[in-house]
Amino acid sequence: MPGKDKVMAPSAHAADPPGVPLDLRITVEAMRLGVVPPGQTHRYTVGRDDVVGTLRGDLARASTGAGALRALIGEYGSGKTHMLSFLEDEARQRNFVTARVVLNPHDASPANPRRVYRALARSLTLPDVSGGPHGLGRLLEQAVGVREVERRFGVGSIRATSRAEAYVADGVHLYLTPALQYATAARSITNSGEGGDHPLVENARIGVEELLEWLGGSSDTPTGAIEETVRLAIGRNHGRLYSLKDYRPWARIYGYLLSGLAALSRACGYAGLVALVDEAEFYALLDPANRAHARTLFKALAFASLGPRPEDGLDLPFDVGEALSGGGAGVLQRVPGRFGDDAGLYTVFVMTPDRSGLEALDGAVPGDVRLELRRLNTGELEELAHRICTLYREAYPDTPWRDGLEGALATIAASLMRRGDLDNPRQCMRFLVEFLDLQRLRTEAMPGIVADLVERLRGR
Repeated sequence: MPGKDKVMAPSAHAADPPGVPLDLRITVEAMRLGVVPPGQTHRYTVGRDDVVGTLRGDLARASTGAGALRALIGEYGSGKTHMLSFLEDEARQRNFVTARVVLNPHDASPANPRRVYRALARSLTLPDVSGGPHGLGRLLEQAVGVREVERRFGVGSIRATSRAEAYVADGVHLYLTPALQYATAARSITNSGEGGDHPLVENARIGVEELLEWLGGSSDTPTGAIEETVRLAIGRNHGRLYSLKDYRPWARIYGYLLSGLAALSRACGYAGLVALVDEAEFYALLDPANRAHARTLFKALAFASLGPRPEDGLDLPFDVGEALSGGGAGVLQRVPGRFGDDAGLYTVFVMTPDRSGLEALDGAVPGDVRLELRRLNTGELEELAHRICTLYREAYPDTPWRDGLEGALATIAASLMRRGDLDNPRQCMRFLVEFLDLQRLRTEAMPGIVADLVERLRGR
């Protein structure tokens, strides 16, 4: 609440009535903390009909396997985080696997493609599994034994004696096919009827853990040593494991791997993979050399999503052969930037506008995929306030409410936003929830609190 002498809301956990859906309470708690609540974003998404329509169109396109690409641009306070969470909710409702990375200088710099891929792999969330994120291990576990996976990835086609060319043949993925073969062999061991503490079963578990460390981009152990550990643990050679280095020029390889995970998701019966790349404006903080590598990563993700011949006239604004020629030696040079033509990868870049960052995105994505978020107007803010009040009342149905409170709060919140006392919808959300807490738990004090607030607003 505005003013130095802020009235603190009482504990919001007192006298909670039974029988209220848990998701409503979780939503209110998230609002109270100023974070975007999961699963209920459609309940308080206002003023975004055009944006919602565009994002839903992207999901429909991606679900066909064609893939999709979007750049979501908005100033601080425009609701980018909310729209990202809305898109995650919408994607899961449409049976997409989702992944999200927040770019940062340490764990996920855009100049280091393996680190970005690693963060996305760790954050993989399956739409039909509770909780999350579930990570790469859960997706691989789902894939083992699925006939469409075996067909799509040529599981069983790689042998210990296979030449390098076999690993990049049609229908074979350089990394995922041998990983699936090892995981399938490990499943056979664990299903053999031996107890979980049997040495063979324990070895198979260790082998799969090593495999996932490698495939998830988390291992710095030499690949030969990883392969030997996995082979010995599982009992035989099910294919060579190729390098996944933390090398800055390897953007094409990690784009290929990410599109492979999208194809794996589709083969498992999901609609595809939605990869959200947040805070792309971090690009502006990089030095010139790292900016060059980050631009290549943006291009690699764009190509992995749209492919060489995008539909709907979305021609990529760069020469693919020139931009994505670097990375690796030998067979790694033959790895394409995208796995197949129907991977179903939908990548969304999210950026607070910055001149250098926008220039980098313009060099990687077609202009038509840029989508700018404006700030909500007064009427939309009032509608947002009404929706938050309605949701709060549903979460606490046994609480008596003063007549006219909802409309008054909506007007006050919109006024505070116009004045700049509340900078963005997130602060508006927190203000309303705290105020509603007071109404619910200190009803007798509300007239004085409202009078004090009105007096403060008049005096400014």
